[in-house]
Amino acid sequence: MYDPTVFVDRPLSLLAANSMSAERDAGGWRGFAGIPIERKWSDIFTIDVFLTRERPDIIIELGTGSGAFSCYLATYAFLAGAEFHTFDTHLKGSPTKRINYRAQRLIARLGGKTHRRDVFSLATVTLISKITRQPRTAFVYCDNGDKIREVRTFAEHLKVGDFLGVHDFGSEIQTEDISYLTQTGRFIHWNANELTAAASSNRLLQRVK
Repeated sequence: MYDPTVFVDRPLSLLAANSMSAERDAGGWRGFAGIPIERKWSDIFTIDVFLTRERPDIIIELGTGSGAFSCYLATYAFLAGAEFHTFDTHLKGSPTKRINYRAQRLIARLGGKTHRRDVFSLATVTLISKITRQPRTAFVYCDNGDKIREVRTFAEHLKVGDFLGVHDFGSEIQTEDISYLTQTGRFIHWNANELTAAASSNRLLQRVK
């Protein structure tokens, strides 16, 4: 069980005007369907815009955590007829990142797959590479414990037309950590101006060659 105070610790009347573009404790989402989550409102919104516009056929999430955002992505996959995978060791100590078995059961009922394994192990990298090689558009979303390494590892396994996303941009990963992908011409930014204007912590790239 989770302590509700980890994600509903402040009444709406006390949230500042910038709460829509902030994470805890200044604002942001406290949960998804009752499962704790720490994410800006604009992060959910911009991913929803991306999914609606691009409709990827395969979604791979690195970093399941409590499974709140995983349930959101699995719901999209179910409704869109897409394939969903999420990976995590579930060794983190934070209450909002601990394993939630009910969330995992919901993901399974929606047709998604949860993988309890190290995202950087050779076996996992090989599995993810096999999934992305399918002749369908893939979206890999980096939100585990080492975004820089995740980007450097999994960008290499995307084919032309696939998408790479990263969360916590501006805090755990910076412009210089992804600029090499665009400077080589292999990737282009997906609506970077929209993401910036929305104060989103997401950055999205598409492989073009």
